[in-house]
Amino acid sequence: MVKTVRNEKDIERLIAVGIENAKLEIAKAVTNRAKDLAPVETGLLKANIQFKIEGDKVIVFVPESVVPYAAAMEYGTASYWAGEPDSPRKHDTYQRTGKGSEVGYSPYLRSAVYQLENEFAKIVQAEIVKALS
Repeated sequence: MVKTVRNEKDIERLIAVGIENAKLEIAKAVTNRAKDLAPVETGLLKANIQFKIEGDKVIVFVPESVVPYAAAMEYGTASYWAGEPDSPRKHDTYQRTGKGSEVGYSPYLRSAVYQLENEFAKIVQAEIVKALS
């Protein structure tokens, strides 16, 4: 069914609805991909990947109060590295070499964004077209 659009205000309102829907769809997609990529030992990290939308921002996060090691898994804890890792776009995992309890990283959040970034514009376009239909 085609909606009747009467004026510019209607079009602007419908586009805004489409953009809001697109933010929600992007947030869900990134959250789901991050859950797929998250390292799993107990499942706590994976189970607590969440999103929120604040204005124009889509924020995918893990509450530090619930999963205090989430940042260490994303960014690592080493004070020095055996070498500089390439971008997470190329490596989903980079392991530190050396001694101690320092860990490498497994960027589940950044990798989720990098893997889906080419889809964002398509999602926005599809949601605007859906809102205008």
